[in-house]
Amino acid sequence: VEAGRVYAHFGSHGTTCLDTATGKKVWERRDLKCNNFRGPASSPVVYRDWLFLHFDGFDRQYTACLNKHTGATVWEKDRDFVYKPDNGDYKKAFATPAVLAVNGQPQVVSSAAMGTIAYDPATGKELWRIVTGGMNEACRPILAHGLVYLTTGHTGGLWAVKAGKTGTLTDADVAWKMAKGAPTRPSPIVLGDLLFAVNDTGAAFCLDAKTGKERWRETLPNEKYSASPVAAAGHLYFPGELGKTYVVAAAKEFELKETNKLDDGCRASPAVVGDAIYLRTLTHVYCIGTK
Repeated sequence: VEAGRVYAHFGSHGTTCLDTATGKKVWERRDLKCNNFRGPASSPVVYRDWLFLHFDGFDRQYTACLNKHTGATVWEKDRDFVYKPDNGDYKKAFATPAVLAVNGQPQVVSSAAMGTIAYDPATGKELWRIVTGGMNEACRPILAHGLVYLTTGHTGGLWAVKAGKTGTLTDADVAWKMAKGAPTRPSPIVLGDLLFAVNDTGAAFCLDAKTGKERWRETLPNEKYSASPVAAAGHLYFPGELGKTYVVAAAKEFELKETNKLDDGCRASPAVVGDAIYLRTLTHVYCIGTK
């Protein structure tokens, strides 16, 4: 969403732009296709005059750039990784692209099932790629400390890739790796020198963002996770699928501040605006804050 416009992306079912004042449709596209099969889950990303979209199907995997004013295609790039075995599930991913400024230059960092490719946002020219392996990748790439943090889908890895590299990257271009225990759905978050995350089954952890050294790891019990944590006022909020939200200090030592319960759980990530936090459960949207 931006001033005057909201963009909604439903994978191969269609993408649309609405006027926020009237709700009227400005444009829509229904011709960008792939076999989503198990469904789409990535979000659109708006940057300057462009809208970036992911399509991760059984049959085809590609990134598209549209003119945000008209919906016209600016460029479209297949993510031509070698997928093994030849099984559509191994080609599926659900990640949202991220526009990251590396050495002052923007890059569209696009994570697929087998790896990640970065593109020039204006032309779609490939800048770099790295093969990480895996499938069902859903975490968004993030940039901090000269590193791009990527997860590896169902293989459970977390990689810190050196930013500013070009071409096909190798292990020499990776600052550190966490081999197991990373999330496949909830994206990590970096605050200062610390990286925080929770994996799908409720193991929350804190790492030194520069070195990957583990600071703490704790289980947030009786929950599983798809939503990404958010940070506000020195706290981290971890909303679970079964209804509980754990509030944890954003610190080097683990400290559980509070546990809150809603009638239904969250699969969508919450948003913080001012003194309020917005949560969308399976049945309701909540605004929690001061009246």
